[in-house]
Amino acid sequence: MMDIPKRQSRLIIQLFLSVICLLLLANAGSILVPIYPISSLILALFLYFRAPNLYVAFSLWISGLGALVKRIIDFQSGFFTFGTWSLTPDLVILVSAITFFIHLPRIIRIGGMPYVFASCSIFYGLLLGLISAPTKDVVIHTLSWAPQIFFSFHLFANWRNYPQFRCIIEKSFLWLVIIIGIYGILQFLLAPGWDTFYIINGEATSFGLPEPLRIRVFSTLSSPQDFAAFIGSCLLMTLTYEGPLRFIATPVGHIALLLSAARTAWLSYVVGLITLFITLRSSLQLKLIVSLAIIIALAVPLTTVEPFSKSISQRFESFSNIQNDTSLEERSDGYQQLLDIATQQITGSGIGGSLKIIADTDIGVNDSAILKTLFTLGWVGTIPYLTGLILLAIKAFTIPRQCWDIFIGTGRIISLSLLSQVGLNVSILGSSGLLLWGFLGMSLAGYKYYLAQNMKQPELDIDYLLMT
Repeated sequence: MMDIPKRQSRLIIQLFLSVICLLLLANAGSILVPIYPISSLILALFLYFRAPNLYVAFSLWISGLGALVKRIIDFQSGFFTFGTWSLTPDLVILVSAITFFIHLPRIIRIGGMPYVFASCSIFYGLLLGLISAPTKDVVIHTLSWAPQIFFSFHLFANWRNYPQFRCIIEKSFLWLVIIIGIYGILQFLLAPGWDTFYIINGEATSFGLPEPLRIRVFSTLSSPQDFAAFIGSCLLMTLTYEGPLRFIATPVGHIALLLSAARTAWLSYVVGLITLFITLRSSLQLKLIVSLAIIIALAVPLTTVEPFSKSISQRFESFSNIQNDTSLEERSDGYQQLLDIATQQITGSGIGGSLKIIADTDIGVNDSAILKTLFTLGWVGTIPYLTGLILLAIKAFTIPRQCWDIFIGTGRIISLSLLSQVGLNVSILGSSGLLLWGFLGMSLAGYKYYLAQNMKQPELDIDYLLMT
């Protein structure tokens, strides 16, 4: 079946966005409680079959903006509506599971064994959760674990579309940085009602105070940590973009990143930036230096004046005063307590299950991907899950130089940056997990594409060659 023209697909997306925006502007959020997730899922299915490139774009956009839409819906409804903040994005991304099951009979032959390991772990956690937890909780939480794995495989399996996917991802990231960066700055200055409603009723004590100039920016995402990890990844990709819009996106994005006060994300971004510089060719290193110089010239003056300077400087001072950082000390002690308990988990509690933890700490299970995985999947599920993730990373980072470009190189560094956060952020799930798994999948897709191009035989069985 032939794809319908891209113009018609874009018109359908515009119609969807118009309906959502008009209902929100009419203060009719309660009507959107069922309409928003269901219509998003229907649109995702439509794009998956008829406009696969736009499906990838839609998945990225709704991952970046979906939580904000739900917050406004909840604010207008007056209560927290059904599902997690990422429910609608998770449903959209889950559509990519169709690709996984289509290729299942030959998945090992095409090099998809890492995805088999990871998906088996999720299936194990799902079954274990169904035994001990309410079905509703298990299903909702499974949507936080599974979609990013399927989406990564979707990108990997459709390697022939690598150039189109690359273009879509680059442009999406550029505009996402501009939009969520500007909104993040406005959120800090104005503290909109739907954001303060979320902080107060969700008892989000780590989000700062629900008032202007004292809020920790989380922009259109669900938490400061998620936002910082997401925009930091987008910024790394934007730095290598050639268009002039990057000189708008990067200063705005960096200011918003700093206002998140997420130190772990800051450090991982710096690690990613340094690694990116080292791995680039000398000519591209010069371009990166010029880009950074312009960013510094535009962004630094803004961060040194009120109302930004006080919030940012206080967080930076904690790096130079680690010995007196009681928050860091308490979190370190609490992390060690929970890690000792976590390493004793053989079977885990299952996805959606609750495990009674006897520990007096200021850090929770959901503050670390390591703790989250061990408590949920136990060693039985964690070992194959990590095996799949590590195998993908090894494959991505051992791609021959002649089979990768700057996009693949940057994508691998983004994955490395997110992996460096697993100790203090749950960067394997949600929007961060989408980027982590997604860029590993895109790296291997690019490898297959360039391998085919270098051999001048695009229709050759490249899958077989990769396995030999």
